[in-house]
Amino acid sequence: MIGSLRRFATIVAACFALLPRQVHGAVVIPVPLDALIDAADVIAVVRPTEAHSLPTASGGIRTRITFEVLSVASGALTDDRLELEIPGGFVGDTVEVFEGAPTFFSGGLYVVLLQRKANGTWGLLQLDLGVLRIDVPSGEQAKTTYEPRLLSSPGVEGRHNWSWTEFWQHVRARRANARAPHFHRQWLRRTTSAPFQFGRPLARLFESDLGDSIAFAVDARGDLRLGPELSEEVVRQGLQAWTGVEGSSLRLAGGGALQDLSTTCPDPNGQSFKVRFRDPDDVIPPPIDCRGMLALTSYRANLNETKVLSGQTFARIRCATVSFADGWEDCAVWTPCNVAEIAAHELGHAIGLGHSSERVPEPNQRLRDATMYVQAHFDGRCASLRADDIDAVRFLYPDPPPLSILGGLELPPAHPDTPYAHQFTTSDAQAPVTWAMGRSDYCGLELDQTGLLSGTLPACLCWSRSVPPFPTPQPTPYLFITATDSQCISHTRFFTIPLRNSNSGDPLLACTPSPTRPAGTTSPTVPPGCTPHSRSTATPTATVTPPATSTATPSATASVTPPFSPSLTPTQTPLPSATPASPSPTPLSCVGDCDGSGEVTVDEVVRLVAIALEVLPLERCPVGDRDGNGRITIDEIVAAVTHLLAGCDETGGQAG
Repeated sequence: MIGSLRRFATIVAACFALLPRQVHGAVVIPVPLDALIDAADVIAVVRPTEAHSLPTASGGIRTRITFEVLSVASGALTDDRLELEIPGGFVGDTVEVFEGAPTFFSGGLYVVLLQRKANGTWGLLQLDLGVLRIDVPSGEQAKTTYEPRLLSSPGVEGRHNWSWTEFWQHVRARRANARAPHFHRQWLRRTTSAPFQFGRPLARLFESDLGDSIAFAVDARGDLRLGPELSEEVVRQGLQAWTGVEGSSLRLAGGGALQDLSTTCPDPNGQSFKVRFRDPDDVIPPPIDCRGMLALTSYRANLNETKVLSGQTFARIRCATVSFADGWEDCAVWTPCNVAEIAAHELGHAIGLGHSSERVPEPNQRLRDATMYVQAHFDGRCASLRADDIDAVRFLYPDPPPLSILGGLELPPAHPDTPYAHQFTTSDAQAPVTWAMGRSDYCGLELDQTGLLSGTLPACLCWSRSVPPFPTPQPTPYLFITATDSQCISHTRFFTIPLRNSNSGDPLLACTPSPTRPAGTTSPTVPPGCTPHSRSTATPTATVTPPATSTATPSATASVTPPFSPSLTPTQTPLPSATPASPSPTPLSCVGDCDGSGEVTVDEVVRLVAIALEVLPLERCPVGDRDGNGRITIDEIVAAVTHLLAGCDETGGQAG
C-alpha cells in the first residue's frame, strides 16, 4: 500500500511538472535590468488569485488577472488588490496565443515592475520583461536554505538569477526610497493551484498539407521610417525565407494591401493572416533607450481540429497577426535589413514556432544563432534562416505533407428518418487508413473502416455536451472524424450536417436527455502500434529530435533539441457566457480510461489532472467524472491512478 501511494505521489508530481514555469516572448533587444528598475512607477511583490479570459470588441481575447498585493517595495498602490489585463486567452475551444505575454500561476509569487498607463490603469513594464518569478526552495533543499531566488526573463540584459537579499539590495541602490520587503513564509500557503497560463497548444497551419499557400496581407501604411514600399519589401523577404526551404511543404505569400487593421477571426475580408505596422492596438511597450520589444505576434488556433505528427498533437492555426512596434523610427538599429530579420522571426511565430532559446536551460551556440532565438541578432543576416530554423520548418511542414481529410466543414444535408451516407476521403497517405468517429451530436450514424458515414438520423439530436433549453439559441451540432495512416500520422476534423425538422423551424429536440453516451458515437481507435493521442496541452514539455526529412515516428533521442518550443498563452476559465459546455457524464466504471481502451495510462492521468486544474475541458475525458458532478476531483484522480497501477477488470471496473 505504501509503495502504491509513493508511486501515486510520483505520478501526480510528474503531472504538475508538466506545467511550464515561464514564457519568453517576442523578439527583443535586451533591456538592462537597471533600466527597467529605473523606469518602473511601482515595484511590488504579488500573488495572483483569480483570472478569466473574455472576448474583446475587436474580436480578440484578453485575460484579466487579479493579484493580491503582498508588499510594495517602491512607489505607491492605493489598494491591496491589483488587476492587470494580459493579451491572449482561452474562450470556448479557441485559444489566442501572444508571443510575449507573461506567465502567472495561481498561488505563485512574483515581483512585478508596473507602469501607469495613460488611462490611469496599471500595466506591466515591457510585458514579460517586467516580471520576475520568485522561486522558493522545496524538499531537501528547503532544509538547508530558506532564501528564495528571483528569476528574470532572458529578454533582460545581465544577471537573471538573484537571491532575495541581493536583489533588494540592488533595487535600493538604484532607488533611494525603495524598501526591502521581508519574505513571509505564509505567502506560500497556495502553491499548487491551477496555472493561469498553460503550455500553448502546439499549433501549425494546415493549408500547406494540401499544396495551398497562406497569404499574408500587409499594412499599406507601412512603417513610419521605412515607408510603404520598403515595408512591403521586407515582409516579402520574410515570407520568402520560410517558403524556400528544401524539404518543407510550407508556402507563404503576399496577400495584397491590408483592408482592416483589426484582428477579427475569421476576417470578413478574407485576410485572416496579416502584417501590421505602428502597433495599431497599442499593445507593445515603447522602447527604453532603443531597447525592448521589437514586434509581437498572435495567432488563434482551433483546438478541435488537430494533426498528430511524430507523436505530437498540433492544433490548427486559423488566423495570425504580426504587429511591428511603434517608436523605433529614431533608433539606429531600425534599418531595412534588421526589420527584415524581425519579419522573418515573427512570421516564424505565426506558423507555430516558439523561440529556439526556450528548449534547453542553457542555449548552445546553434540555438543562439537561430533567427528564432529570443534576442535579435542584427548581424546583417536580414531575412535569412539558420540550421535550427530550417530543421524546425522541415519538421513542422514535412514534404511530402501529412494526410488530410478532404472536404468542407458542411457535409451534404440529411433528412429525418431517411437513410444517409457520406464517403470521407484523404489526401495521399500511407495505407491502410484507420477511421474513427469521436464525439457526435447526431443519432443513428456509424463510421466504417472505409470512411463511410451512414445510418438514419431521427428528427432530433443526441447532444454530446450540455445544451441550454429553448429559447436559448442552440450551438451548431458537430461530429468529429479522425483518420490515421499506417505511420501513425492522423488528422482530426469536425463536421456539421444540415438537419432540420420538416414540420417547423424550431430547434431540434434532444433524443437522449439522460446522461448516457449518445447513440452514434464511438470511442476513437488507433491502428496497432500507434499510441492514443491526447490533446497537445497534456504534453507541453515533450521533446522531439528534428529530422532532416519527413519522418513518422518520434525519435528516442532526447539530447537533441526539438524543432519547436512550447511557449505559453493564458488559458484560464472563461466567463460563464464563454465557458465551453460540459458533456454529459459517461457511465463507464473504469475511471480514467479516456479512450475506452480498457486500461488507464499515465497520459490519461495527466489529462485528468489538467481537467481538475481547469486547463482542459471535461469533454476531453468525461469518463473521469465518476460521480457526474461536472468536474474532476482528487478522489477521482486517485481512482484513476489505482486503475493505472492495478488495471481494469473485464467490466471496466477496478481489478483485484
